[in-house]
Amino acid sequence: MRTVKPAIWGTLFFAFAGTLHPAAAESPGRAPRIHAVDVHYRLHDNNRMIFAAFNDGSIGDRAPFRYFTFDGMYKPLFEGQLVVGKSPAQVSGGVAAHEYLPQSRVLPFASDLTGFEQACQARFTDGEADHPMGISVLQRSYSKSSDPDREYVIVEYWIKNTTAGDFPEIYAGLAMDWDVGGGDNLAGYDKTRQLAYMAEPGSSGDSHYYGVAVLTGNASGYAAWMRGDDDNSDSVMFGRMIHFSNDQESSVSDWRTLVSAGPYAVPAGDSVRCVFAVLGGDNLDDLKASADMAASKLVIRRPWRCALTVSDNSGISMSRSFGGDPDATDGFDAGFDRQAPPVPPAFYSCFQIDAFPNVLDQDIRDWDFPPVEAVDWNLTINNNPDNMTTIFWNPSDLPPQGDFMMCVGSYRRNMRGTAGFTFSGAYNKVIIQYRPLVTATASYAFTKPGWHMVSLPVVPQDSSVAVLFPGASGGQAYIWDAKIRYYISVTKMAPRKGYWIHLPNPAACSVTGAPLTKVAASFPEQGWYMVGSPAGGVDFSNPKSNPEGQVLSPAFGWETVMGSYFSAGNLDEKQGYWIAVKGACDMTVVGSGGRLGKGMQSSDWEPFYREYGNTPPGPPEISAVEQNKSDAPSEYALLQNFPNPFNAQTKITYILAEASPVELRIFDARGSLVHAFSPARREAGTHTVVWDAADRPSGMYLVELKAGSFRQMIKCLLLK
Repeated sequence: MRTVKPAIWGTLFFAFAGTLHPAAAESPGRAPRIHAVDVHYRLHDNNRMIFAAFNDGSIGDRAPFRYFTFDGMYKPLFEGQLVVGKSPAQVSGGVAAHEYLPQSRVLPFASDLTGFEQACQARFTDGEADHPMGISVLQRSYSKSSDPDREYVIVEYWIKNTTAGDFPEIYAGLAMDWDVGGGDNLAGYDKTRQLAYMAEPGSSGDSHYYGVAVLTGNASGYAAWMRGDDDNSDSVMFGRMIHFSNDQESSVSDWRTLVSAGPYAVPAGDSVRCVFAVLGGDNLDDLKASADMAASKLVIRRPWRCALTVSDNSGISMSRSFGGDPDATDGFDAGFDRQAPPVPPAFYSCFQIDAFPNVLDQDIRDWDFPPVEAVDWNLTINNNPDNMTTIFWNPSDLPPQGDFMMCVGSYRRNMRGTAGFTFSGAYNKVIIQYRPLVTATASYAFTKPGWHMVSLPVVPQDSSVAVLFPGASGGQAYIWDAKIRYYISVTKMAPRKGYWIHLPNPAACSVTGAPLTKVAASFPEQGWYMVGSPAGGVDFSNPKSNPEGQVLSPAFGWETVMGSYFSAGNLDEKQGYWIAVKGACDMTVVGSGGRLGKGMQSSDWEPFYREYGNTPPGPPEISAVEQNKSDAPSEYALLQNFPNPFNAQTKITYILAEASPVELRIFDARGSLVHAFSPARREAGTHTVVWDAADRPSGMYLVELKAGSFRQMIKCLLLK
């Protein structure tokens, strides 16, 4: 590897996710409450329905946003929400009730429902309810882009009893405030399909039918009521959950509906699964067919959990578990785990989540099958060093894909091939490692020759530059060394980092490997750093660092055509970026559209700017002789000068397809010649010259290249 100096530098899952300001998340008349997690949504937009899933029990739509359409029809649903009832005195949720507290953002996950490309999940509790039951809800939603499944979204709820007492019976339903065609609708109910539906009579505005179908268990109630009869009191809502209204209403009105399922007995600490389909259709028969199709897809299984029995040789044992099940104990569970293990030699074991990065959006209890990234679970054990520790498990509890290894010191056990591990009590840390076998492909299309900033959102088997990017000059990439403030040329690339590559010609290539959904980086000192992006990209508008406030947003990306940087509030996958780091810190970014945790931004960056500049270093400088002969360009081009605008000096790069006589001249805006480089015959390849305009006034200038019969002109701007 070698160092390369920077160029001279002078003076930038789903389709959408969003956040509601906390003040907008409150119900009218309720005192504002500070939410640990903001109200957040993610769109399903891959079929005829555009449907927003929120992290507070709302679905499809939620004031002040309007994110429910079908074939582009405006706002057929005003708002929908989960309702859970235990008794006439305890009901959570209702029409626009907003009685759930978000516990996580809405995040995509790898769907185990075959063919459903979009899947997302969120957690919330009923902590905002007037009479909370003490439930925690894991909400998951699924959508598919191909027929015959393009007319519905499946919404699944895992409702957990977090109290110390059993729930003899609870009910769960979806309350929907429909506004098909503007609000004057007819409501109906199909008993066979447990389907509540709504339509606008006469088809004057919206001819479609809409509905909600119960897909698990037996429907316990169906209610339709008019706008003037709105009553979200617990007793009224509970009555609607356990009684049935007319199958077909006779009058046209602004109807609301609630269809519910149950009763379910939920012991303390256990969960129940309730699944619904939100549907649209061209007519009632089409809606019913979609309900039948949705019911046939219910092969969604319970998230996996692997149970461990941890014991010492004195007969003391305890049960622990890890995985994606809501009841797994691989995070801190109030009333079960301790904030810290007791002092040895007392025997104890618990899973621990590292203090940093503490990405609350991706608590490892949400980790589901099929997993898409490497995961480590840390099990801490207190035991007497003179004793032995034994851990037993059932290999059939593990999901069928990927490798699971249990690591104790330098010893490793394949958890699929054995069911137990005994080791000295002197070892107090066990690491359970999962490594995925799934792969993803990142496709690159470089439409212009020149310098490109790239990164790897996957982990390839062969990391050679020549294999990953066959057209790269010299089979080399360049990475910035913040300590020596120079570029280093490398022949192998690593994920999580940003690199420069130089392409003499347009090129396209693909890189396959295990996808990265998280990028963690440690920055040892102040300076500019090149970083990569995870699969799916990531929001970088508010970066999280430890210590806080050490990483500045936005980042800087490179525009090859313009030959200049642009500011980037989002890190797109496959791209490399510059970030400014004020001091030694750690940083973690999470991919697939997820947002970063909240972090403070430091306002005192002036010392950094004075030392390092307020923009990153320019691209590396390499000469044409450093390129492989096979890299000979196939076309002529005059690239945009860099930097542009510039002060005093700028670099002008041109590409020759073959050896040619070259004339390079610069004119002012009036067409007067102000500078001419010495005419010469140049070899095929890339050439760069520096124009020193220190004696010229600010303004627009024209750069003209003549090479044989080729002629091209560009504009550049001098600002002093």
